[in-house]
Amino acid sequence: MAATSGSSETPWARVRALVAEYYDEVVERASREALEEPPNALLLFLAGRRTAVNAKLERIADTLLGSYAWKIFACFFEAVEPVAKPFDFRGLLRGRPYTVKAVSGERAFNSATRARVEDASLSLENPVVLTLQGPYFEAREVGRALWLSAPVSWRLLAGPGGYKRFLAVAKEEAKARRALVVERVLRAVADAQ
Repeated sequence: MAATSGSSETPWARVRALVAEYYDEVVERASREALEEPPNALLLFLAGRRTAVNAKLERIADTLLGSYAWKIFACFFEAVEPVAKPFDFRGLLRGRPYTVKAVSGERAFNSATRARVEDASLSLENPVVLTLQGPYFEAREVGRALWLSAPVSWRLLAGPGGYKRFLAVAKEEAKARRALVVERVLRAVADAQ
């Protein structure tokens, strides 16, 4: 998983493979049966079946993205080692050691996890919270850890344009799977009516 000095595969090739794996897992979990499970009744009454099915697909995708974020970021580090939660790994980025907590987006960092990160960061070397995707926000301190927005996280890892390149990879990999997911959503909506 981690970059090593002898690896012939580029970090971006590993990122692409992980994004493809993530999408394949979303498609697998977004089976017709999973999408047809009874939704939250209140959402169903308020917004209708199509919105409820789309919300279920989004929950599947969001849950999985949280488990892939650290793996994707680890592609750019050398000497990656697991660390105790709530942080994900320790590694070297251009020779500098970091202890990394990865989050999928700005809202994926709940208050309980944030409190654990604050406490844990006090005893870690160069702690940082990296954000996989989402809008720019000013860097925030979480204990001793610096929490970076997605554009800034990707700039740190891959240089200027890193975030745009990540989004381009994600978009390219999504294209091959989009028709199948849309078909499953439409079928789940139609079958439930």
